[in-house]
Amino acid sequence: MRWLLNTLFVGIVLLLPTLVIASEAVSMDYYAHPTAVYEDVISVDENAWRPVTDNEVNFGLQADSYWFRFTRDADDIGASQWLEIDNASLGKVDLYTIDNQGRLVALQTNGRDRPLKDRSVASNFIYFELNQTLPVEFYLLKVASTAPVEFRPILHTEREFQASLLSHERGYGIYFGLLFALVIYNLLLFVASRDRNYLLYGIATIGSAMLVACQQGYAQLYLFAFSADTVAQLTYFFIPLFLASSLIFAQNFLEIRRVSTSLYRCGQVICCFYLGLFLYAYTKLSSTEILFYYFGIMLVVLYTLLAALLAVKHHIAGAKQFLFANGLLMANAMITVFTLFGLPLTIFSMYPVEIGTAAQGILLSVALAAKAKAKLVQAKEAAEVANVAKTEFLATISHEIRTPMNGVIGMLDILEHEDLTETQARMAGIARSSAGSLLVLLNDILDFSEAEAGKLKLAIKPFSLVELLTRLTASSAQLAEEKGLLLDLDLTGVLQAEVPEARVLGDEQRIGQIILNLLSNAIKFTAQGQISIVARLERQMDVNYLFTCRISDSGVGIPAAKRQDLFDVFTQVDASSTRQYEGTGLGLAIVRQLTHLMGGEVSVESTEGVGSCFEFNLLLYPT
Repeated sequence: MRWLLNTLFVGIVLLLPTLVIASEAVSMDYYAHPTAVYEDVISVDENAWRPVTDNEVNFGLQADSYWFRFTRDADDIGASQWLEIDNASLGKVDLYTIDNQGRLVALQTNGRDRPLKDRSVASNFIYFELNQTLPVEFYLLKVASTAPVEFRPILHTEREFQASLLSHERGYGIYFGLLFALVIYNLLLFVASRDRNYLLYGIATIGSAMLVACQQGYAQLYLFAFSADTVAQLTYFFIPLFLASSLIFAQNFLEIRRVSTSLYRCGQVICCFYLGLFLYAYTKLSSTEILFYYFGIMLVVLYTLLAALLAVKHHIAGAKQFLFANGLLMANAMITVFTLFGLPLTIFSMYPVEIGTAAQGILLSVALAAKAKAKLVQAKEAAEVANVAKTEFLATISHEIRTPMNGVIGMLDILEHEDLTETQARMAGIARSSAGSLLVLLNDILDFSEAEAGKLKLAIKPFSLVELLTRLTASSAQLAEEKGLLLDLDLTGVLQAEVPEARVLGDEQRIGQIILNLLSNAIKFTAQGQISIVARLERQMDVNYLFTCRISDSGVGIPAAKRQDLFDVFTQVDASSTRQYEGTGLGLAIVRQLTHLMGGEVSVESTEGVGSCFEFNLLLYPT
């Protein structure tokens, strides 16, 4: 709903600049004859002149020349006024008057066929200045054009003329600015994502912008130093470009090849047809051929509408927004065609392409965003499924390997107690040590995979924190002594908690695993100095205890750039093939998972070359 409201808001903003300050409508009579000249018009019977209904000229696509006549009020003759013909695509519009001898006097020529530099106003819109120095009351207007003859004649004062001119320029400035922003935005997204939907949409938007620029004269005013006829021909070059690129974009965006093979092939045939129109656009087109081009717009819009309905049925991402956008474009395309047969003029019938393409552009950008979001969600879900499968595989294979490994270790233990030579005993010891290291690795992999899969369960039972910490320190003391390190245990914070024998409820094995992982890392990365263990137990609201353990060393330290990812899986400070310290990078990842599982956190402070301090906390419960 939000994207719909945003679209309506932008549409209102686009329409407001096109509303011209209220001016005086001009009452006209017209006379239609394909070969009528001035003498015919003067001599024609008065009954041949017909009034223009509701002051709106709308004769559709005709090959005839039209003559119009109108008069100014006597009170306005001395004032400066401007006549606006609000259709920039009319080919040639001549303004005449009749002198006292009944002779035709040419005043001004305007229209698409007249170069902008030769117009009285350098604007793509058609304005005639009714000179205040010439006391003329009666005027003739001749319109000859291959474009649809539809306009509203409006008489402006000088102030109203300036307001009208500014209003047109602002309206089209907003329109082309919007399309330009959409093109740049989508081309940048194409460069970033390599999704060709963005490229195709950008090309289609360029086609629609150039089509309007040629129709409204802005191409000749700002882009091409061509003749008016050449720019008019370019209009019928950009029509098939716009249609073909829009159709290809629709096929790709809506995944038509997957939805309906027959509809996809039909679209390919239509694309080939418009490719032929590219070449044919360089020839001079008749009114019938131009009408054929307009019906081509309806064909593509109907095709994309059908494709969108099928895509919605098959739940293609973004299809609903695409359907709504193309529904708006279809409505405006129908207005374009119906105006050729006399549909009353409104803002929507005067600017159908502009309003339709602007609204469609905004909606399709929303649709592209929705489709991109859907792709990201699908990719995320696929990655999660693959990650779960990988984790389950690791858990299964680790468990299956651990069983025979225990058998190997058992046999090696028995072998060590046999009567062996010194060499055999040394070899058996190496094998036993290697098998033990491999078992530790398998246990780490199994723990990590179970935690990732959410299958790791805690075994909550009573135990003594003092006994656990003392036992773990004693088991690591020998390894520390071998490296000449001092290992210090501070239990003051536990003993002061006034918990009898420091007995609590928790998973003793997993807490020990956390401490051993951190302690073994401290010993591994410390060459000299000492390692200290400081433990603290605090009661929290008579419900549970917060156990905090701080393990500090005087080792090599950790670079600041490495600390952020230190607890990620398979991450090591030195991951090169020539690294000094061995390890898989699973230990700290398991520490973080276990502390989170027990409602705690783990953190690190370190100075490179001075040492590191790891601290974790977790929740324990009264016995």
